[in-house]
Amino acid sequence: MYEFQGSRQVWLIPRIGAAARALTSLPGDNTSPAWSPDGRRLAFISTRDGSPQVFLMNTDGRGVRRVTRGGAYRTVTWSPDGRHLAIVGARDGGEDLDLHVIRPDGSGRRRINSASLLPRPGMMHPAWSPDGRHVAYVSRVGRAEQEITVASVDGRLRRRLSTGYAPAWSPDGRYFALVVPRVGDAQIYIAKADGTGSRRLTRGGGIFLLPTWAPDGSAIAFIAIRGGDLAVTVVRPDGSGERRLLSTTGDLTGLPLFAWQPR
Repeated sequence: MYEFQGSRQVWLIPRIGAAARALTSLPGDNTSPAWSPDGRRLAFISTRDGSPQVFLMNTDGRGVRRVTRGGAYRTVTWSPDGRHLAIVGARDGGEDLDLHVIRPDGSGRRRINSASLLPRPGMMHPAWSPDGRHVAYVSRVGRAEQEITVASVDGRLRRRLSTGYAPAWSPDGRYFALVVPRVGDAQIYIAKADGTGSRRLTRGGGIFLLPTWAPDGSAIAFIAIRGGDLAVTVVRPDGSGERRLLSTTGDLTGLPLFAWQPR
């Protein structure tokens, strides 16, 4: 995504050879592109009609179609099976953020959350289960506590998982990694998918953020902040073999900062 003539647009950048190509253009901002699992479509947020809405397009920039009506949206993600979109946005005229699941054709819309999602970057992004049947989200509980809830796509089943934020499913769907904030630091924990068996993964003082599972489930990468050092670090799910990969800098509100290469 690049700034273009004072607006933000979606660009396609080939890995080798060909030049970058704009997939969107004025009017308005076009942001937050998300690839469909089959790689044939992109979901994105656009203000071309006024308020930010969810749109779809083919990966050549053609076939643009609006998905949502009303409200104002911030993020969109595809379910792993490509059958649904999770969209986060504010209600008409309000500031509370809601999570809805909707089909790519705009039908079957359901509100999932029972409390307002946290507006902080990185906390309002929903996490899909690997089978696409459930979605985890973070909402505010009281003034300073965050709660992770898992809900079924149809919105009928909802259960509290844990206090914390940044949930990340293991590739087999059996476990969660999550961040549990404490006074002066934040630690990464692992729990079973039903919320039981929670155990601390990181050790020592510091702030540990953005747990992300390797595609084969053999390791978890995260951002480790110790004193003035900020680094991408990996560890095995049992807490052993922690390795500091490289130093990193940047704005932690701009997520994600890193991603595993697919298998």
